[in-house]
Amino acid sequence: MKRTWRNDIELVEGKEYRLRKDFKTQTDSFVKGEVLVFTGSDYSRYHSSTAFRFDNKTTGEGKSWFLTDDETDNSTEFFELVS
Repeated sequence: MKRTWRNDIELVEGKEYRLRKDFKTQTDSFVKGEVLVFTGSDYSRYHSSTAFRFDNKTTGEGKSWFLTDDETDNSTEFFELVS
């Protein structure tokens, strides 16, 4: 479920995305080539950021990627649509 004020995000719930590069967030590590399913987003007014939730297609491990309110959508830098 989309729970954010952002309308600039190109990610679509239920779609699969392949990671373009390795990177880390405050909570998780992402590995280039890993395929994730986008499951939704949540907004934190306290942190002034949106958490975008994913599940690893193979392992089911949950991961979160964050954008603060002052950042523009840079999701295509990290995620490539697979299906």
